Amino acid sequence: MKNSIGRSVLLIAISASLVMPLLLSVVPAPTYAAIPPGGNLRVGLIATGPIMYIEGRGVQSAGPAILMENVMVLAHETFAQFGPDGNLIPLTIESWGVSEDGLAYTFTIRENATWSDGTDVTTADAQLTYEIISAFPDIDQWGIAGYIESLEEVDDKTFIVHLKERFSPFLHYWLMLEPYPAHYWESVEAFNATGATEETETIGVGPFKIVGFSPGASVIRMVPNEYYWGGESYISDITITLLSPDANVPALMAAGEFDLIEVPSSSQVASILGIQNVDVTLSSTKHYGGWQMARWAGVLVNCLKAPLDNVDFRRAIAYGLNRDEIVELTAGGYGTVASYGFLPSDYTEWLAPDLPTYERDVAKAKELIEGLGFVEGADGFYEYANGTSLTLEVMARGGTETLIATVMAQRLKDIGLNVLTRTLSSTVYVNNYNYGYYDLGVIMTNHPLSLDFVLNKFYYPDVTPIGETTFYRGWDRWANARFDELMELSRGSISESDLHEYYNEAQEILADNLPFLSIYYANHIWAHRADTFEGWDLLFEDYTWPMKEIVLDIHLPEEPEEPEPQPAPVPIELYAAVGVSAVIAVAAVIYALTRR
Repeated sequence: MKNSIGRSVLLIAISASLVMPLLLSVVPAPTYAAIPPGGNLRVGLIATGPIMYIEGRGVQSAGPAILMENVMVLAHETFAQFGPDGNLIPLTIESWGVSEDGLAYTFTIRENATWSDGTDVTTADAQLTYEIISAFPDIDQWGIAGYIESLEEVDDKTFIVHLKERFSPFLHYWLMLEPYPAHYWESVEAFNATGATEETETIGVGPFKIVGFSPGASVIRMVPNEYYWGGESYISDITITLLSPDANVPALMAAGEFDLIEVPSSSQVASILGIQNVDVTLSSTKHYGGWQMARWAGVLVNCLKAPLDNVDFRRAIAYGLNRDEIVELTAGGYGTVASYGFLPSDYTEWLAPDLPTYERDVAKAKELIEGLGFVEGADGFYEYANGTSLTLEVMARGGTETLIATVMAQRLKDIGLNVLTRTLSSTVYVNNYNYGYYDLGVIMTNHPLSLDFVLNKFYYPDVTPIGETTFYRGWDRWANARFDELMELSRGSISESDLHEYYNEAQEILADNLPFLSIYYANHIWAHRADTFEGWDLLFEDYTWPMKEIVLDIHLPEEPEEPEPQPAPVPIELYAAVGVSAVIAVAAVIYALTRR
């Protein structure tokens, strides 16, 4: 009996093994997803003014800095970029090295790096780039040209930059430059010619290029650079629309007007999160990624204009502010209070210890003001001893800047200062800084958290008189001999302990003298639609627009691909018949065996 049961089980297994392949062979193969090419990515960027030109002399200052960073780097890619972890990511330049004495830097250009017209990138382009930053200090925003002795072209893809003296941040600064095409411009003179700014298409090394450009237009169109070394784009177009700082982003996203949009005010975040298929991402306040760097909110002070030329008056203003309140009211809490040494207060790696914080103290502020001879008038505001009124103006460009100015003006009225706010066009606003025609100015700007750059961003040792023009580094019209000395010492040092010493003292000088008031570092806030495009994953990993890793991964939603042709489906009746037949056959065999 046991043997018959064993044979029965074996026969059933054999029968099943014969029947199942037949059944499975008529089941259709599963489909799989494919990424479709194409699509027009609609991007909305907050702009305080238009981009006036895209090529030629001074292109970096052809529009608001934040706007240029979010648009132009897609076409005019830098030699390298910072990643989310602070490390350098090679781009057009694939490798580099430095000599033992720190005076020679060797760079290698990618073999497959080409310009958007198909011409190879060569060391001749590096040579022209050096000549351009040497000729135009405003383009040399990192201030490195004066340290360069020469640029040696070893071959078409290798060059060596020789320095006159050691300059510790040189590597980072050089790699953040955008190269200029020697085959196109041929000379510095051609680059500087009037007609150079009339180009309607960019010649760059980035993943996209601007086409059909019209100066001052509010809409910019970009198409993929077919010669880009770093891979092909899924999307076929990017349409960038410039929006007012007061733009109603929730309404625009709810209406499906944009796929990706910069959120100008944190007060809009809650409304955006309630929109179906829309996600919001925040970048760190200590961000390194590409050109989308740390966003700083502060107040520039005209240090040549009385009574702001007196450090005690500037300290009184600091005591009158409540920066935590400003972060809460103007950034919705999406920010970190800055140190008065210009760094984020949570940037512990390089933050100087024990800096003054000027916590709000109305009594202390008034004591300092009265110590300068001002007296309180009948209206409660301070005035000069001779009865002349004291009125200060704080300028801004709208949006969050104006909101900060409004909160600031109200708090300064609490300490007896009559402060008026003025919202200006970007052109007038910048012009006022250039010529010194202002008292106080709220400014939001981006910068990398390179200590050398941050500490020198609004510092220029040659103070320009009011009425004469200067560039952004000299807008506060303040200088300090010891600060100059510390910067020179830091640039010649490769010792981290020495750098900490120099940078700490430099931060102390800024915090004591207050040539500008650091308010906070804000999160970058972006909203994107998850139903029109996919590939946003890296936005949640501290990569930000417009890093190539993000741009080249964005694509239309994956679609089911047509399965391979299959045999005609077998009617369900046949499945039943096959199954029944198999069972009958097995039963018959078992019966025959058990009868033996």
